[in-house]
Amino acid sequence: MTTPQRDDFFTLVHKALRGGLLTLYVEAGRLDWQDADVVAEYARRWDRIVTLFRSHAVVEDTYIWPLLEAKRPGAVAQMGIAHEPVESDLDVVDAAMQVAVKMPTHANGLTFYRALGWFTADMLDHLGAEEPAVMEMLWATCTDEEIGRVRAQFMSTMDPQESAWTFELILTTSSRVEQLAVVGGMHAVMPAEAFAGWLGGLSKVLPPEANAQLISVVDEVAGG
Repeated sequence: MTTPQRDDFFTLVHKALRGGLLTLYVEAGRLDWQDADVVAEYARRWDRIVTLFRSHAVVEDTYIWPLLEAKRPGAVAQMGIAHEPVESDLDVVDAAMQVAVKMPTHANGLTFYRALGWFTADMLDHLGAEEPAVMEMLWATCTDEEIGRVRAQFMSTMDPQESAWTFELILTTSSRVEQLAVVGGMHAVMPAEAFAGWLGGLSKVLPPEANAQLISVVDEVAGG
């Protein structure tokens, strides 16, 4: 049986977000804006990553930051991890993307690409301010039971399709060892019913290959 580490809210999700964002940034630089099918596929993937960034911010603001503030009042401001600045940046780059999709010219594509570069730099800096400092602070001040309750709360509110998109990115941006450690941490601290609900909802929407990888990770964590 895999020995779990303490539950970690950030590492794998942040790897997934970074990987998805950086891939889109590189692809934006070589995108053929005259090819309608290519632009439509890129726009679909762009909308997906925007949804994931916004959902991730909501989870932190609604569940994780209140726990952090309860233990270390003023920590969010002191650490500079409020989401308003990066949310504003995301609004700007998303607006540039919508212009490029509606009027797909080289000039509009280049404007989007440059805006995406600024956003990528700001977002990488933001994620770096959160990780690992926030989780280390929570580990120092919270019990596993407190962390597990918050984990169960936000996992129960997550849209299964968004969870599936995130997990697909996790599979391409993290090692097997990391996947086992984080899923093991979740398994150890979440109530069994909550963990089973997360697993069942995710399994319904993951592509078959990704679902098989998820089940393999869970089975190894459980000693199966």
